Amino acid sequence: MGTAVDHNVTSTEPRTLPELLRLLGVNDEPVAKQWEPITAWLAENEASPELWMSLLANGYGLLLEQMVPTFHRPIPHRRITTASGTKETLLI
Repeated sequence: MGTAVDHNVTSTEPRTLPELLRLLGVNDEPVAKQWEPITAWLAENEASPELWMSLLANGYGLLLEQMVPTFHRPIPHRRITTASGTKETLLI
């Protein structure tokens, strides 16, 4: 039985924050010491969408906004479907 392989991602490209931290050798360091290697890696490499989501999910959103001026978090929406139709509302 074979396994699924994504041929677009090399084995050295981290897809999650824990993978990136292990790659950088800082997975056991405090967050304050992890950020500098993370930003250096991001400056030299293109992060996958999965890695961006993992960074956001693990609380690095504010730091990403400070590092990448063009980075904007998606605005959360709620889609409501009723008998009269569908509408979206902002969750802010």
